[in-house]
Amino acid sequence: MAPNITTEFRQMRIVYPEFQYAHSVLDRVREARRAALALNGIRIEAPFVTLFGDSHAGKSTILDSYLETHFPNGVDLQRPDGPSPQRTAVALTLNGVSTYTSFLRQMLKAFADPFPSEGNPDKKLDRIVNYIKKFNVELLIFDEANNLRIRKATDLDATQTHNTLRGLAKSGCPIVTVGTKEAADKILSDDQIMSLVEDISIRELDRSSIGDLKLFGSFCAALGVKLKEHGLFPERSNFVVGNTVSCLFLASGGLRGRLSRLVERAAYIAKEEGATCVGIDHLEGAIDLYSIKNKIISYNPIREARKTKSRETRVG
Repeated sequence: MAPNITTEFRQMRIVYPEFQYAHSVLDRVREARRAALALNGIRIEAPFVTLFGDSHAGKSTILDSYLETHFPNGVDLQRPDGPSPQRTAVALTLNGVSTYTSFLRQMLKAFADPFPSEGNPDKKLDRIVNYIKKFNVELLIFDEANNLRIRKATDLDATQTHNTLRGLAKSGCPIVTVGTKEAADKILSDDQIMSLVEDISIRELDRSSIGDLKLFGSFCAALGVKLKEHGLFPERSNFVVGNTVSCLFLASGGLRGRLSRLVERAAYIAKEEGATCVGIDHLEGAIDLYSIKNKIISYNPIREARKTKSRETRVG
């Protein structure tokens, strides 16, 4: 059976500096947690790791890749013979109705609690703390943290959610929050949480920066190689020829996740044509279908670049 384009794209992993840095920080946080656990009950507050960025910046991919490589099939490679289930890292994707009660219930579900809806908030939190101790949790991860229904905190008015997140970190359990800038505004409004922060957020690339364009270009080149490696096309696709990198930057807003979705559309166009790789024409068509349709950009930079080149050729 031929590889499915969408399925293969979701499994593609391309390493870049922020990707590597994020993984190294998570490794360091886990190492510190294990060292603290070895002190037999002495409580050492843990870091509050933040991974924020725009939608489609690549946040979830960084997180998914870490869990895949360090916890294959749920097994902690640091202690492969440990008790089952291990739950060294517990990850949950918060839904759109994450009130404080829902927030606690979702945590209990992540620990496979048989009755996550039972008990008042204090009882629920007691069970969560007991699970953290039972499994020696090294990472408690909250993806889509922008779905938390919390207001901004002040020194005198921190929400229950702020208090719980801060309390878990101060009690020694490393917290990882993943979300958009909206989540950052809410969560980091708590000064005490800010004092614990270890930030691995994805910064916005600047098209006017030569260094950033090189980083983006490297990602474009790697993506072209991945299309062949994943068996989608027999030939490597070249996304760094001419001014293609600059055009793709404009069409994706410089976001790696958006670029992947754009190239995914182009791959479908190329496959329907029976092409041996994804070419510039396919990218041009995908910009119409994805970038312009989703109002990322109002024009097609590849088409405009071709028009400009054609005019210059006629003048010459």
